[in-house]
Amino acid sequence: MDALKERAATLAELEDQVYFMLQLRPVALAGKTAKALDEDALARLGRLRQTLAGHDDWSEAALGDVLKAFAEAEGVGFGKIGQPLRAAMTGGAPAPDMSFVLAILGRDEVLARLDDVI
Repeated sequence: MDALKERAATLAELEDQVYFMLQLRPVALAGKTAKALDEDALARLGRLRQTLAGHDDWSEAALGDVLKAFAEAEGVGFGKIGQPLRAAMTGGAPAPDMSFVLAILGRDEVLARLDDVI
């Protein structure tokens, strides 16, 4: 909660920040979120899923490094990864930094949410 409270000025904003943790799978895609999951994005998420599945350290810092390294390996800016990943993890709901989201959700939930979308 401490990390989420830092990102919210009101209770309503705090509610928005924790919503991604409470969503049941499969996560429904809100509004324009589905557009972020085009054919290229889904293929990239599949490769990211393989990368994450082989990673044992699920700390926020380690996951941040994995996401950065993956973007570099793909030769794309982080937006090409972050936006589809956020869609898969939160359905488009507001959420903190993606490495934080992945760490909070945990390995099994992250991989399952990616499987649902892919």
